[in-house]
Amino acid sequence: MKMDLVEIDANLLRNFIEAQGLSHSSLAGTLKVTTKTIQRWLNGSVRRLKPETLQNLAKALGVLPERLSRSQVVLSNRPIDRSLEELCSEHFYKRVRASNEWESYSRILKSYLHKDLRSSQQMVLHKHLGQTSLFLGELRSGKSHLDKALEIAHALHNIDEQIFILNWLAIRSELVGNIMLAMDYFKKSEELLPKTDNLACVADLYFKKGRVLFHLEHQEESVRLIRESIWLDYKRGSQNQVMISVKYFQLGGNYLRARDLKKAKVAFMRNLRCAEKAGWVRGQAYTYFCLGIIRLLEGDDYSEVRAHVGKAKRLRDNSHFHRLDTKVEQFEFFYCMANDLPEEAKNLLVKRMALVRPSRMHFAFAVLDSMFLGRRYPEHFRIRQTLVEKAKELFIKNGLKEALALLEYLNSVKSISKEDFIKRYRF
Repeated sequence: MKMDLVEIDANLLRNFIEAQGLSHSSLAGTLKVTTKTIQRWLNGSVRRLKPETLQNLAKALGVLPERLSRSQVVLSNRPIDRSLEELCSEHFYKRVRASNEWESYSRILKSYLHKDLRSSQQMVLHKHLGQTSLFLGELRSGKSHLDKALEIAHALHNIDEQIFILNWLAIRSELVGNIMLAMDYFKKSEELLPKTDNLACVADLYFKKGRVLFHLEHQEESVRLIRESIWLDYKRGSQNQVMISVKYFQLGGNYLRARDLKKAKVAFMRNLRCAEKAGWVRGQAYTYFCLGIIRLLEGDDYSEVRAHVGKAKRLRDNSHFHRLDTKVEQFEFFYCMANDLPEEAKNLLVKRMALVRPSRMHFAFAVLDSMFLGRRYPEHFRIRQTLVEKAKELFIKNGLKEALALLEYLNSVKSISKEDFIKRYRF
């Protein structure tokens, strides 16, 4: 007779154990199993448990067995947890984004995993944990939480949340270097749009798709979608200045890559205005670095460039940077390279490569920057050829022709001038 086994989610199990503050040995002692068995559950080498084992595990963690299961959703109509409702509200989330307190936010949210919550709050909790994990570079954990949130959203027939979660799954796919999968997620979101009249869903889809198209080198379509997303935010009266600032920053990045400095400056000034309203310190640092770079590219007086960059550095030093997004480091790297500061550029690049290691996409672009550094200052930096080959494979896989052409050019030369670096650099 075949025994029915239940598949468990290893990442959720890990989070529940952390939330309870249990050690592997104490949990193993409670369940009368070995610590090696616990490790096998956590690393995914053993994914299915007997129902009675699952019951005992859930009891030890103080949760319902269904909360550990990957295979089913049991809907619950428990009373609303007001503290979690506040933590997952839009105004609280935008404060976290403005302050970059992702690590603290993640720890607080994980403390709710063992609680018996109503299904709608379980969905929102996993969605917020998923997107927070992406900011922290925990891409596997992020997907696990987002998949769980999407599963509950399907069971609740919540179209709006399905769209938001699919969009985040697309961003996660882009980060791991699979843009085609990201576009598949966006296609699923677009198929759901006729079923909702929520402009926030449309704006979110347009912005995230525009961002991915930026990496896919479809500049015109990317600019159009991001501009429409910003327009929809203003049309629906959004007060989320942090998110509007993020969108203006991405729009400015599009124009900067195209070397349309006039439009880039306008976008970054609007980004700065929104970032100041929201108290987003890191966003202000982004802007001042970009404005300094624009003045440098325009050939302005060096004192003006230095004034913007100096302000950007002071703002950067007063913001948290332990997260996956490292735009400040990229812009400062360009500034150091353009001003013949190889040692500073090297230190920034090494730190950036360590931060973006979980994301194959961001790491490939960091490898591209390391090739610029190696060709400009061969005595200061050398990049392993194996890393160059991995970046090349990713560019080929995703059809990034401009990035691939630049990589092959840098591979073909032994040195480049400062002017050539400034001309060819890919923002």
